[in-house]
Amino acid sequence: MKSFTPTGCDISKLHIDIGFLIDENAITHIKIENSHKGYLQLKQHVDDLNLQPHFCMEATGNYYEDFADFLTDCGYKVSVINPLKIKSFAKTEFLRTKTDKQDAKMIARYCDKIKPQSIYVKPTSIQHKIRRNIAGLRQLNKDLNAIKNRIKAVKDAHLLEIFNTHRKMIESSIKQLKQHIADLTQQSPAADTATNLQTMPSFGAITAATLSHFLTLYRFQTENQFVAFAGLSPQKEQSGTSVNKPDKLSKYGNRTLKGSLYMSALVCLRCGYFSAFVERLRQRNKPSKVIIVALMRKLAGIAWHLWNKGESFDPARYGMQKP
Repeated sequence: MKSFTPTGCDISKLHIDIGFLIDENAITHIKIENSHKGYLQLKQHVDDLNLQPHFCMEATGNYYEDFADFLTDCGYKVSVINPLKIKSFAKTEFLRTKTDKQDAKMIARYCDKIKPQSIYVKPTSIQHKIRRNIAGLRQLNKDLNAIKNRIKAVKDAHLLEIFNTHRKMIESSIKQLKQHIADLTQQSPAADTATNLQTMPSFGAITAATLSHFLTLYRFQTENQFVAFAGLSPQKEQSGTSVNKPDKLSKYGNRTLKGSLYMSALVCLRCGYFSAFVERLRQRNKPSKVIIVALMRKLAGIAWHLWNKGESFDPARYGMQKP
């Protein structure tokens, strides 16, 4: 018997398919409701089998949150995996059938072979609220961009009036939501970190709230861990003498963090912050996109250090003087 039983969970709004990899050739499967009643049924099943499961699941919207919280409260080992990693693993398995049951079994095999070290940290109630509100703000910003594009293209005066009314409503909602996120952050464990991050000239209140939320929740041990979590670690593809592709960004990073850092990097570039750093890259003929990504990595690293040391930003120390 393995010390931990690899257990895959395929989660939907109403149901959860669960596969226990008892040994290399045997997978026990059960299906439960995605509800507290179903969670208790699962716990009883685990107790009856006398298992020590390592539950692995995809980060599927917010459907997994209550389930992962329940499992963590029970003392089980839980990993929430980026869906892209699961998708890439599935390709290596040459799977021809895709059902909820088969997906649960496949995630169990992923758990067995990869043995993910990232263990789910249960957010507090207020941390859950911050994460959901940040996700809602991201969606509203998408909606605002969409309605602005419609306004540019519309030819009918009546439709233009309707679209402009819609735009104003979204803008008002965004303003209210930003204030709500700032208020929640000041009530959370991330309050001091957010205050320190706002001493960075390129970090606004929402960027500071977003970064401080993730830094405080996951408590990254190193700067590189946080940079990788944000998806800013370069990917190399090199083999022999025939394959030597340019470095590119990983697809596995947190899109919310990446988006926040991107906007801050644009502010840095536009305002001339880190001018010496940017000039060195330009002298090496680096294109604008590469410079922006380099600034994003630099900002992520500085944010980690400010959180780790519990201090405010010192422009002289981090070379942020204007030209």
